[in-house]
Amino acid sequence: MKKLGTVLYNKLMLQAQEAEYQDKGILSLHIKEAIGDESDDSLDTYAQDELSDDVHQGLWKLATCVLRYYNVDSVDAEKINSVIESMASQFVEEVESVLDTQLVNTNEPLLPGEIK
Repeated sequence: MKKLGTVLYNKLMLQAQEAEYQDKGILSLHIKEAIGDESDDSLDTYAQDELSDDVHQGLWKLATCVLRYYNVDSVDAEKINSVIESMASQFVEEVESVLDTQLVNTNEPLLPGEIK
């Protein structure tokens, strides 16, 4: 999983601190756990397929929370995966919509012959 750049990391950390002041401790905790302990401004590429893999991995972790909650002994992984497949693209689209900006991935790997 890729780390956030310093600017976004710091802004989210400030929002987590603000949430604490507003007695929204759970929101603050979730933000802090999601962003981790440090940022990373390295110019690594982050392609669409990597984003997709990260979202799928995260949704699988969430699915196991539900399985643990119900303490099931068995599950059809392909059925769970079909739910994850449909939710993954919907999740990304919803987050993109909330960003409310012209989205351009500046970390997308260059195509052959493309110059940055």
